[in-house]
Amino acid sequence: MLLKGIKDMKTKNITFRDAYFGRFLTNCQIKVLKEPNKPIVVEFIQLPVPNYGTTITNTISSLAKQEIEIIKKETNLISINDFAHQLFCDCPFSIIFNLRLGLIEFLFNFFKRNIIDICKTRNNINNIIWVEHYPANTYFFKYDKYAIITFDKNFNEPDWEHLTLENLAKRTGYRKSDFQLEK
Repeated sequence: MLLKGIKDMKTKNITFRDAYFGRFLTNCQIKVLKEPNKPIVVEFIQLPVPNYGTTITNTISSLAKQEIEIIKKETNLISINDFAHQLFCDCPFSIIFNLRLGLIEFLFNFFKRNIIDICKTRNNINNIIWVEHYPANTYFFKYDKYAIITFDKNFNEPDWEHLTLENLAKRTGYRKSDFQLEK
């Protein structure tokens, strides 16, 4: 199966650094929410930053690009080359000797097992909901601030839609408590 266990929530705190110069950029907590029949939600939660750092807002494209690669790797999303290799190189030798029935049955089962998973996984990854969260009393915000972020296909040109926690929970199908900072 190409998609690992779906019902899970992963949280990690990271110090994000510039890929070329290694300088500090920001601190954040990244939470990935995955449950059956719900979209994947990636929440970037701003953590305190020293005076020389910046915010998740200023690094959101880079953070999203980094996180999408991790999600692809974790969900075992295979490339077209890997798919072709599985199809043609992992074919049992017995099928080669019984081409009429064996190959047809092998191909049917292979496609049935893998193509549906590939399509579902790609669809889930293409429909990730990206969330930016500033907890109360972070910077100049007196209350929790949430936004759904949309990107172009290259994760550039972010656009923020600010909304309440209640509306965020309704849009995503997750509980309000799922969007809290993990201590």
